[in-house]
Amino acid sequence: MSSQPVSAESRPDLDGLVAALLPLAEDQLRKRPTFAPFAASVATDGNVTLAMAYDDAEALTTNVLISMLEEGLRAQATTRKIRACGICYDGRLRPASGGNAQDAVLINLEHERGEALRIARPYSRRPLRGIAFAEIIALPATPSIFLSTSDDAA
Repeated sequence: MSSQPVSAESRPDLDGLVAALLPLAEDQLRKRPTFAPFAASVATDGNVTLAMAYDDAEALTTNVLISMLEEGLRAQATTRKIRACGICYDGRLRPASGGNAQDAVLINLEHERGEALRIARPYSRRPLRGIAFAEIIALPATPSIFLSTSDDAA
């Protein structure tokens, strides 16, 4: 996945999430200008499941859809139904060195062990030549799903 440090115990789950999410996002971008956010989770038995957020409202923003996905994943994490998750969306990445933001497939990954990172795959659209994807970048992130899954907290 990357050189971003994650534990040996978490790496297979996080790598599996990237393998489930990234090709689907890339395929969607080859077919259309953007895609709606979607998620994947690793159940406690190791099965990977994909999910999308939906509401009858006509025009939900990317941020609203991401919030809906986070809410659903957080409920599963709290009840210990999942051990890892990722939310994938079409966004913008601003280089650490400054400069202009660029289009990127972004994946927010989390593991029940408290590890969180953001995977970014910058891309550009080239007239008459399709889409070009750059190398994957791993960035530190703050957990938002596995905040507290301890039953002892009460």
